[in-house]
Amino acid sequence: MDAHANAPAHDPSHQVPMSLYYTIYAILMALLVLTVWVNYLNIGVWALPVALTIAVIKAVLVVIYFMHMRYTGKLMWLWFSVGFVWLGMMIFGILTDVIMRSH
Repeated sequence: MDAHANAPAHDPSHQVPMSLYYTIYAILMALLVLTVWVNYLNIGVWALPVALTIAVIKAVLVVIYFMHMRYTGKLMWLWFSVGFVWLGMMIFGILTDVIMRSH
């Protein structure tokens, strides 16, 4: 019996139209302009959350479309998520160390 008989079919030759790449690129450039514009606004304590939100949106677009995560299976999403959880734990550990220090 073939071991791969019940495995889900994965088509690595998925066709993505170039117009999608150009659209995502245009969105990323617009978000870049928005980031620079927000930098020049005087919005006080909201500057960092707004900038980080824009950065996360840009990162998600890059990961989903340019790194082709949209077309991968659940196992690849699991490993990708584990990497981000690990990154979050490292950042949390560093921030707690920095915050707890006495200057």
